[in-house]
Amino acid sequence: MSILNPDGSFSPLIRGAFGKTAGALIHAATGRPVRFVGGGIGGTTLAAWASSESPQRAALVAKIKLLDRVDCALIQLGRNDAGARIIKNTETQVDLYKSLVSAIRKETGYPQLPVFIGTSQDVRAGDIVQIQQLGWQRTAELLLVRDDSTVKIGFSTYDLATFDGLHQTEQSQITSGTRFGKRIISYLNNTEPYIGPNIGRVETIDDSSTRFFIQSEQTKDIEIIQATTAFVFYANGKQYQINNVYKESNRSFIVQHEKRNGVNLEYTYAIFSVTEPLQGVRDSLGDKLPLQSYSSTV
Repeated sequence: MSILNPDGSFSPLIRGAFGKTAGALIHAATGRPVRFVGGGIGGTTLAAWASSESPQRAALVAKIKLLDRVDCALIQLGRNDAGARIIKNTETQVDLYKSLVSAIRKETGYPQLPVFIGTSQDVRAGDIVQIQQLGWQRTAELLLVRDDSTVKIGFSTYDLATFDGLHQTEQSQITSGTRFGKRIISYLNNTEPYIGPNIGRVETIDDSSTRFFIQSEQTKDIEIIQATTAFVFYANGKQYQINNVYKESNRSFIVQHEKRNGVNLEYTYAIFSVTEPLQGVRDSLGDKLPLQSYSSTV
């Protein structure tokens, strides 16, 4: 696998466990050469990339124009917006994402360029403002892929460890690279992707218990490890305490929570929360993919 040079040539990719892992998987599965265009710039925000005169986007577009073919783009932005506390609301983030995707497609000359989203990583635990804004960002990601069939979730990150609260450890990069590589293989082969269990139906048991059913048929069994902090239930500005989460069957689990007293709750998972590495609900088999982020409002 290789990476683009400023002059339009390619050099072997020798750094970055994410790209090396994803590239090796894609090449092994397809036999195709895998070439990356490096566009990431540390510390940047979705707001900066989506601005009308974005130098970050202009630099990426210039690189893409050196090529005669591009298969897809990976975007992972938004976490820094929450970290900087500059997110106004979910709707603003959706608009920024749509503007960025539209601008990249228009400016590169690829109007139908497939786009994959790397979901936003956790912010630091304990910062209520950052966590709320991260929730707005993650909800925006779900809304974006719901409303645009050419934009897909590429991989989840909320369960991966970092070495400084922001940057993934090498093992986490290998894990996320594996997830992304397999997602791209499914896309190239036009097969049904599997990016982890996802919540389908939700059923009220009683005032303090709610049942969740897994929708994906590819999920054969789940496991749950300290999942209480990943769930946030709320209504009318009040957050309801989560007391316990336990597996009921291979494809369902129950959340016990503070009594709702007849109030209709909104449910979220890995949205308005910070999850410890390798905790939460996940597939118990294979790559042990985490439960996809969920919001009952989307």
